[in-house]
Amino acid sequence: PVFEAVLLIYLYPVFAALFSPFLVNERIGPKLWGLIGVAFCGTIFILWPQDAAWNVNSGHVLAIAAALAHGLALTLVRRYRRENSPVTPFFYFSALGAVVSVGALGLSGQPMPTGGASLAVLTATAIAACLAQLSMIKAASCITSAEVGIIGMSEIVFGGLLSALYGVLFVLLG
Repeated sequence: PVFEAVLLIYLYPVFAALFSPFLVNERIGPKLWGLIGVAFCGTIFILWPQDAAWNVNSGHVLAIAAALAHGLALTLVRRYRRENSPVTPFFYFSALGAVVSVGALGLSGQPMPTGGASLAVLTATAIAACLAQLSMIKAASCITSAEVGIIGMSEIVFGGLLSALYGVLFVLLG
């Protein structure tokens, strides 16, 4: 289910914190170790509250791989922030993302969106995603990986609020 994948993907701040001592020499104090433990235990408890035999499938593995990659990317941005502008990693994320997205769309068999309204929504989504990525990269260069991850968790709240707003607009505009 999507919920399980999203929950696992949101372990990225934990992985960013775990990578940070090795890649950017940031210290993990006892409080942060405790929070990391709580995050892992909470995730396990939510996903498998009563299952002694964890039902792990390829979706779980891919979601954890995505969280690891996101945590590593945040930490690497911090590591190379002095040598690179925030625009440099953004360019590479965007270029690689475009290639992967076009390839995935081609393999999916789904038609390309057409029509002015669809293209306007896609354009607005792309602009918002670009601004979000630039903001995240800049934040990662200014504060610790753990702090970026913690602030990044607000995505859940804002995502829920925006989802509710879109739902209301959808109902009103019919």
